[in-house]
Amino acid sequence: MIRKTRVLMVLGLVLLTGGVAVALRPRSFGWTAYMPLADAVYSPWMVVLDAMGVAAAAAAALGLALLAGAVGYGIGIRRGAPPAA
Repeated sequence: MIRKTRVLMVLGLVLLTGGVAVALRPRSFGWTAYMPLADAVYSPWMVVLDAMGVAAAAAAALGLALLAGAVGYGIGIRRGAPPAA
């Protein structure tokens, strides 16, 4: 593979893992003491999309797109041009 393709793959992987890690981090809420919500079931995997969560999801999507594009480009370069008819 070309060096630029590897750099794009690494950048895409870093953006993807960083975005997912930040988007899934636990968040605390101050409104859970409200009585009707006090008996609600706690869900540790609940994702809240605040400003940081939206930015993290966008970074993860960009990383996934970069990673897919770099892998596709690398596969296409490796196969070469089709034979002329």
